Amino acid sequence: MLKQALNLIRSGGIFPWTVTLLFYGFVFAVIANAELPALPDQAFALRQRLWENNKQDFRDPNEAFSIFAPYAPPQGSVSFITDVPYNLYSMDIAKTFSAQSYFVPLILNPFPQENHAFVYCSSEAIATTRLRESGYQLRASLGAGKGLAEKTL
Repeated sequence: MLKQALNLIRSGGIFPWTVTLLFYGFVFAVIANAELPALPDQAFALRQRLWENNKQDFRDPNEAFSIFAPYAPPQGSVSFITDVPYNLYSMDIAKTFSAQSYFVPLILNPFPQENHAFVYCSSEAIATTRLRESGYQLRASLGAGKGLAEKTL
């Protein structure tokens, strides 16, 4: 008797697939039509500010490199000098990658090989030391360790 009951259940005789489909369809319909409490307008304040394109709330993380934009050539390559010499394993590499993403299609060479360079250091003293090490001379200071440099022969 038990064997016959198990065979009946396995064959779908007790609950045919249509009943199962109707049951799950009913559950889905109840969940889909459930009334949710209304959300206050403050819940969507961030989304509204994003749609309004409010520049005061959201800044470009690479905006610091905009000081070089008027001096950047439209194409070619420029050296990019930072606090420490370029090292693939240094945390300072993120600064170089951020600057490169800001200046595309201009190529920023992290090695001091180009005739012109953007200097992006954290202080004037570090910038002076890095320029001396790499063989550049500061042509225009943009303040606080930033500036434009030219290769000295």
